[in-house]
Amino acid sequence: PQQIAAFQGLSRQREDKFMNMQGIYRKKKLIKSKLSGPSSLILGLPGGYMLHCMELDGDSSLLFDFRHLLFYTEGIEMKSVLQSFKNVVATKDIMRMKFQGHGAIGLISCGPVIEMELDPVTPSFIDSRALIAFPSHVGIDLSVYGNHLASQHMSYQWKM
Repeated sequence: PQQIAAFQGLSRQREDKFMNMQGIYRKKKLIKSKLSGPSSLILGLPGGYMLHCMELDGDSSLLFDFRHLLFYTEGIEMKSVLQSFKNVVATKDIMRMKFQGHGAIGLISCGPVIEMELDPVTPSFIDSRALIAFPSHVGIDLSVYGNHLASQHMSYQWKM
């Protein structure tokens, strides 16, 4: 709610509610805002942060880190997905979010969001701190790559 710097519309179109316990645990916030009807707004994002809107059309296999979610529109259903033990140990996240339906989700990140297509044969190595979402069907291993010296000077990577 405090990220809304300006709102243009009827006052009844904004409704703030207390979050349920699951939302409080994930976002560490007590209140959420619901905006409805035709309106416009200006968000106040922290310095260096960007908003990326992603259109969804049907069922998506992507599993998202909830910390990057700013909003989702009506027509989108959010479902919690329990991660495997291996992924929980590596990411320190028990749950990831899966979205389905028709609409948009807003992702917030420190820098631009880059979409990268994964090759089924050649593995991709992605910094585990920079990963916002990944397909649920992809194989994931925590690893480093390169020679012995290279592996000492990098953070852990997801081998996908």
